[in-house]
Amino acid sequence: MLTGCLPLEIGFLKEARVFDVGNNRLTGPIPFSLGCLEKVEELNFAGKLFYGMVPEVLCQLPNLLNLSLYDNYFMQVGLACRSLIWKGLLDIRKNCIPDLPFQRSVAECADLFQYPRFCPYMNSHSLQASASWFSGFFDSLKWLLSLVILFSCKPL
Repeated sequence: MLTGCLPLEIGFLKEARVFDVGNNRLTGPIPFSLGCLEKVEELNFAGKLFYGMVPEVLCQLPNLLNLSLYDNYFMQVGLACRSLIWKGLLDIRKNCIPDLPFQRSVAECADLFQYPRFCPYMNSHSLQASASWFSGFFDSLKWLLSLVILFSCKPL
């Protein structure tokens, strides 16, 4: 019965092989820091209220064998994630991605976004910093921290 948003600090679990938070009430975007989980083989985010873009770094994890994003509200996936879909390693059914089969109806997707859900430091979950200086200052710092964590776990 977990609720709320995934914290950026989840990326510090570098020894994790399985990360399963399926069928809880978690919401928000998935933080980029999960790209640091290089040993992870299985990720389960099924049956929640996650939304936004699926981070490409998640789909580029070197040991990933199974990624379930089933039954969420994701709206976009990139090329690395599409490659996992074609290989049968990523379950993205029942989301809001217009060009993929087996997605939610437009009405279902619209229902979720009628009632906005906000996560603290939402900019740490995307590569877009806030445009408003005052309201976005701390979010931008958290966003930068997210990038520092991500780049510190990836060799250049």
